[in-house]
Amino acid sequence: MAKLKLTNSVLFGHSMGAPVALSAALNGAPVSGLVLFSPAVKIQQVPFMKQFMNTFLTVPWVGRRAVRKSMEKAVEGDRIYHMIKRNFHDLNRIPLEETIDGYTRPLRVHDWDSGLQQYYLNFDGFNLLEDPRIKRLNIPVLIISGEHDRVLHTNDMDALSKALPNSKFHVLPDCGHIPQEEKPLETYSLIEEWLESLPVPRFGS
Repeated sequence: MAKLKLTNSVLFGHSMGAPVALSAALNGAPVSGLVLFSPAVKIQQVPFMKQFMNTFLTVPWVGRRAVRKSMEKAVEGDRIYHMIKRNFHDLNRIPLEETIDGYTRPLRVHDWDSGLQQYYLNFDGFNLLEDPRIKRLNIPVLIISGEHDRVLHTNDMDALSKALPNSKFHVLPDCGHIPQEEKPLETYSLIEEWLESLPVPRFGS
């Protein structure tokens, strides 16, 4: 952000991307607000499994291949359909073929398996509610989730909202884990109303 000379920025993050946006704000990025869709609040990493994964994934010619095969298997046949069904409450609201293509496109990027391998090796789990800086983060935060999120717990999102000093939390009815795609108009309306309330310059003003 500093390189791009960005100021008064509002960062958006979805699911596991929400802690990334929060981390940027907590670590001094020039952020004036956050919009978090169905944020991942806490992900537990079992120490034994972490040690096993680190040992297994660093074996030459084995770890990277295992990552590749496991992900390719995860999107085979009906598995990709069930993965998408878990993320959305009503599949009739989304373009299914386009969504399937979006889920599988990263697997066609050069060296994607190496990147995922490094992610697994470096991920240690987290719990945002245990970070004392959360209660001191005074910038406005908007949290939007779906009533029927089957991926993450809305109770954790509510707890995060209550821990943040300047937060608004909205739960959209008849909606799953990805409100910005399943309920785009309602999500846009909430964001627009929230942005209008921020004490920062608006484009075109």
